[in-house]
Order: sequence, then structure tokens, then C-alpha cells
Amino acid sequence: MRPTSSSFPLPRLSTSTRRGRVAEFDVHRGLGLVTTDDGTPYPFHCTQLVDDSRVIDVGAAVEFAVIPGGIGRWEAASIVKLPA
Repeated sequence: MRPTSSSFPLPRLSTSTRRGRVAEFDVHRGLGLVTTDDGTPYPFHCTQLVDDSRVIDVGAAVEFAVIPGGIGRWEAASIVKLPA
């Protein structure tokens, strides 16, 4: 029998936010990677930046939520740049 999507439900997410730093960001593609303090990477697209700037500096401290992504991985969303 072939497994269905309901066979492997996604774990529930807490409503709390996480903190990390922007490890990579490609301005032309709009793709980036946020890494938490424990080293967990979360990819993101520039449309997830809350300030609508579509650009963020590598190394910037951020706060974000984690959501299920389109290709079966967790992604950063609602990304807010923290003051330096």
C-alpha cells in the first residue's frame, strides 16, 4: 500500500518565535538561509521579510516563525530584523 500525506502528519508548531542570524542571502534570487544559535538552518524567500524591503544583510540578527515549506522542509517566515 502506498503511504498518503495523512500517514506522515507534520508536527505541531509552537506559536513562539525563534531567533537567529542570516547566514546566506542571494539578492538576485531572493533566497536566503537563517541559522539559529543551535545551528539549525531554515531557508526563506525575501517575501517573508516583514518590512517589505526584499533585501537583508548577511549576519543580521532576526526573529522569525517556522512554517512547513512547499517541498517538505521547514522554512523561516515573518522575518523581523532585530536592532543591532
